[in-house]
Amino acid sequence: MSLMRPLAAVLRLVRVARGLSQEQFSGAVEARHIHNLENAKASATLVTLETLAGRLGIDPVALLAYASRLEQGVTPAQYVDYLNSELQKISDLGIDAQIADHYRDGDVVIQTPGRRTDPAKVQAVLEAKAAGKSKREISESLGIARSTVNDIWKKSDL
Repeated sequence: MSLMRPLAAVLRLVRVARGLSQEQFSGAVEARHIHNLENAKASATLVTLETLAGRLGIDPVALLAYASRLEQGVTPAQYVDYLNSELQKISDLGIDAQIADHYRDGDVVIQTPGRRTDPAKVQAVLEAKAAGKSKREISESLGIARSTVNDIWKKSDL
């Protein structure tokens, strides 16, 4: 499902309904880019969509929802029911209970990259290192990527 074409039409229609020309509508977004967006020749970034929605006085999600509703060919009531079911799918994943750990005070909580290495793998690498095996030998015998073996090796030297 591509929303580029229906969103182009929605942006154009709302702009015209507000009595704005592309030049008047522009500001943070160039008139040429608005022209391309409204003719489905360019896609909007989230920042661009937020900027345009702000100029139109409409929530950016409402613009996307309207475009999605057009794409699906359903009534507003049917689309609201659909959105409720989609939001419920997200809620059913347990997001509500975890969101405060990831989004707080209007900002995303920064996480360290990567995932923790299995402690059993770390122990196996350290034991093999203590036994005098090379990184290559450890990697091959344990079936662990060389980069992982190297990371564990370096951390143990600290």
